[in-house]
Amino acid sequence: MDNCPLIWKNFSANNYFTSFLEDEPHISIFNYEKAGFVEQPADYYLRPLMVAHYNHKLNIKKKSRNTKDNCLNGKTSTEFIAQYIKKFTSVVGSRGPYFLYSWFTGISHDNFNGLKASFSSLSSFSCSKPLFRFPN
Repeated sequence: MDNCPLIWKNFSANNYFTSFLEDEPHISIFNYEKAGFVEQPADYYLRPLMVAHYNHKLNIKKKSRNTKDNCLNGKTSTEFIAQYIKKFTSVVGSRGPYFLYSWFTGISHDNFNGLKASFSSLSSFSCSKPLFRFPN
């Protein structure tokens, strides 16, 4: 995957901060039945954290049925990633241009009702300015 011509490489080459985020590492788009990345693909990459959280969830499931222990700091994976995006755009956006690619797999993978449950986390995103502007 490291040699693929992914779009964030173009942004990185033009001095953008880059971020690639996914909520569910066991069904991620670049790792499911693929080798994934050897090198970190973007400046901000949460896969190591999300893999650790997923492994923690598996251990909790073996020991108990307490689903509250499945959260990241009291948040679902979707809520955690949504909050991370908000902080990223605020903090990193104040330092320079950025390109952020996020993929939410878990909210509807096994249950379409997950979209409704995640609506409040995702509906708070609003665009007061264009997401992308071509340079003049």
